[in-house]
Amino acid sequence: NHSMFLGAFYHKLKGSSDFYAGLQPGVAYTETAVSKTDIYKPVLKVSPLLSSTLGVNYYLNKILHFYCQFQYVYGNHIAKYYEKVSLSEIRLAIGVGINYNFFKKDKTIKS
Repeated sequence: NHSMFLGAFYHKLKGSSDFYAGLQPGVAYTETAVSKTDIYKPVLKVSPLLSSTLGVNYYLNKILHFYCQFQYVYGNHIAKYYEKVSLSEIRLAIGVGINYNFFKKDKTIKS
């Protein structure tokens, strides 16, 4: 299964922490098979999804930050020949991020 989301997030900055929450509709590209001897070939489908996300970023300095994200995904794969299959899951992501500043505030020309 592969999924893709696009949505909006609300960020609340507090010191070096960035707390956020978001809601994202999305799609999953899914394929299911009942068994290896199934007479029906599995069909690839695009299934709608909905995701809610809570997370926090903690910035150590201008380059590094830690993050922790909790995400709940809801959706169903609706098959033609058998009952629907739940695509719902809980995801937890923890890691280290590297920041790259695309917009620099200091644009002075040194001669």
